[in-house]
Amino acid sequence: LMYGKSLAELKEMMELLHDELSAVGLLMHENKTKILMSSDSCTQTSIDVRGMQIDILPNAASHRYLGRMLSLNAQTRVETEMSNRIKLAWWKFNQHRRWLTSRHIPLALRLHLFELTVKPTAVFALHTMPLKIASLERIGATERKMKRSIVGWVRRTGEDWPETMRRMRLKVDRADALHKTTPWEEFIGRQRWKFLAHLRTSPCYWPRYLTAW
Repeated sequence: LMYGKSLAELKEMMELLHDELSAVGLLMHENKTKILMSSDSCTQTSIDVRGMQIDILPNAASHRYLGRMLSLNAQTRVETEMSNRIKLAWWKFNQHRRWLTSRHIPLALRLHLFELTVKPTAVFALHTMPLKIASLERIGATERKMKRSIVGWVRRTGEDWPETMRRMRLKVDRADALHKTTPWEEFIGRQRWKFLAHLRTSPCYWPRYLTAW
């Protein structure tokens, strides 16, 4: 990742990077290299970097980088990544649905599989983001929906919907307590405190100043 105050500055840095990569036999990938904008003031759609046309994405756009969806739009960047994490979590859940929902496998093993596969996908790096309560509730609701499928979703005859949801929530809570699994919302909160403690003790001066500020 590179940050610049202007396109001219960014172009210069990218050309320097291109030259340094070329010197050791590496190439900059034209299609994977993108420029994200923090405003809509730029009217260009690309810039030339040593003969390569590098796309300039609009402020509302996002780009996948190391498993995350990056965006410089201050209003939507958190929800963009949250939607990405939830989408990937469901993809991972459906990949293992056959075993996660099988009644022939002990619940403890199914929850263990869930913790090892789906949970890391869902919560990856979320503790580094400025999440609001609504975002945490959204990821929590996704987890509970998945776990209802794992513990066994049963609708009783004549039972109204609020009673069904209350009973299923109790069933999921009992499974969490019995098998010592930590809800995602709580896990993200713990990771955030660990991350802040790491920044406070970092040998670099700027993380310490940030956490103190």
